[in-house]
Amino acid sequence: MPEYSLIPTSKGRGSTPPPGWVQFAPGMNTKRRTMTEGYLNQRMPRSNTVAMNQNYVRKVLSNPKTPRINREEVIAYVLNHPDKFTPVADMTDDPEQNEWARKRNGAAEHGFMREFRRWYGGPQ
Repeated sequence: MPEYSLIPTSKGRGSTPPPGWVQFAPGMNTKRRTMTEGYLNQRMPRSNTVAMNQNYVRKVLSNPKTPRINREEVIAYVLNHPDKFTPVADMTDDPEQNEWARKRNGAAEHGFMREFRRWYGGPQ
């Protein structure tokens, strides 16, 4: 019958990794990505709801560690693609259109683009 040894699976008091394991310091090997229009298209595909796109932009711009060049790229992307961030009208006479619009919007903020342009420039 083979012998088995226990490998620590969580950080407990006094637990040490098995010999030969490499320890990485926290924050080591971090990857910084330069955002481009293609990268942002991947992060916000057509299948995303408007609320998901708005939330992603808020997260990127509110993160203090986001580099200036990435902030500028995200701002330009939003101003160049307002359709991805503007909710679709969901109070029409057509119930099927309303249902589709509710799914497309998610929990989107209706004044997002107006506020965005006020803070970051662009046509009102």
